[in-house]
Amino acid sequence: SYLTMRQWVKEKRLEDLQRLYEEPYRRPGPTKIPAGRIELALGQNARFRQADLDISNALAEISFENSIKVEVFVHAAETVGFIRVLSSGPLTPSLIVPPFGGPVQNTTPEMTRGLEVGLLGYEPPRLDRGENWTGYTQKGWGEFRFAAVLMWEKTPTEWRGVWSIATSDENENPLETALSRCRKAIRPGFEASLKEHQKWWESFWNASSLSIPNKIIERQWYLENYKFGCAARKNTPPITLQGPWTADNGLLPPWKGDYHHDLNTELSYWPAYSGNHLDGAEGYLNWLWKTMPKAKAWTKRFFGLPGLNVPMTADLNQEQIGGWHQYTHSATTAAWLAHHFYLHWRYSMDTDFL
Repeated sequence: SYLTMRQWVKEKRLEDLQRLYEEPYRRPGPTKIPAGRIELALGQNARFRQADLDISNALAEISFENSIKVEVFVHAAETVGFIRVLSSGPLTPSLIVPPFGGPVQNTTPEMTRGLEVGLLGYEPPRLDRGENWTGYTQKGWGEFRFAAVLMWEKTPTEWRGVWSIATSDENENPLETALSRCRKAIRPGFEASLKEHQKWWESFWNASSLSIPNKIIERQWYLENYKFGCAARKNTPPITLQGPWTADNGLLPPWKGDYHHDLNTELSYWPAYSGNHLDGAEGYLNWLWKTMPKAKAWTKRFFGLPGLNVPMTADLNQEQIGGWHQYTHSATTAAWLAHHFYLHWRYSMDTDFL
């Protein structure tokens, strides 16, 4: 409780404070996890030349010697990603599963930096394969499961691939869900899907613009708005510490990619208001509203008070997961987050929202 924390600070019981508030945060879960890696073996002649990302349409292009070119994008409006390899040579695709079940070498890292995914101790994945597709289903914590699928087709001049990830929160068969998405996405082809994707980004950029004498600041404004466009949607989980991105290096993300309701989540949504992207900010507000009962229960349990505060460090369900006691149990978090509701009203003047 808050009273206990204050008393122990007064008594300088540092070890007790660390045991009760900080040690739980060193557990491997709850955490954000990587979902796998796609590897394409292009052959010995594929020597890398350069890579470019066009933020106007979120299309990445990688060029190699011998006129080999790779294009990649994650669809702005569908739960699917696309790869196109312009090459007549051989190509071998692989879908690599993270080592969720070990082996583990480093079990005592500093806080959460360096925690290996193997510490989660998940059972081996179920691998599946069919004609021109491969996938796996991974069981996580409790009853949670997710599946990843990579599907492809080859022509004399190019290789086209699509991938999707689905979870048991959607239905009982995440593998079939991911497969269905891939089958649907591969039919219209890369070009048709890219046009739909580009329309979304054209509309996004038409919502606002910036022109100032300082071109460094101007460029930074466009880069941050691009990242917001990649990370925020009306009906998706809000932006975590590293957004939707997770390093694939055998480790859990720094601070487990959780929700730090200090500047990390608060400032991530400010571009939505001045940038005219209120629909992106709604994802955060909807999640805060949906998880309000959890926050109220924590407020009553920890502070012994009615009303509403929000844990400073939280998981996807808005449960307090511990951490550095000086700020993870702040009494002012909800004030910052309530300000988002005010900003949304002031910029939208939406009486239904009010």
